[in-house]
Amino acid sequence: MEKWCKEVENEMIDTMKLEIVVASDDYLATPRKDWVKKHYGQCVLNCSQIHWTQETATAIVKHELPQ
Repeated sequence: MEKWCKEVENEMIDTMKLEIVVASDDYLATPRKDWVKKHYGQCVLNCSQIHWTQETATAIVKHELPQ
């Protein structure tokens, strides 16, 4: 039973990794209103944080933050 549960857990982790990649790739191609409805909530939260961090880091490097 314990082995089976561990296998299920590993499959869930692999599935979430794949879904996050798919949602992240779709982030810039789809309007946000549609994108949020199209992907799982956990993926939306993670991808939103990833892209916010990337955009913020880019703005800092380019000195484009509002004063």
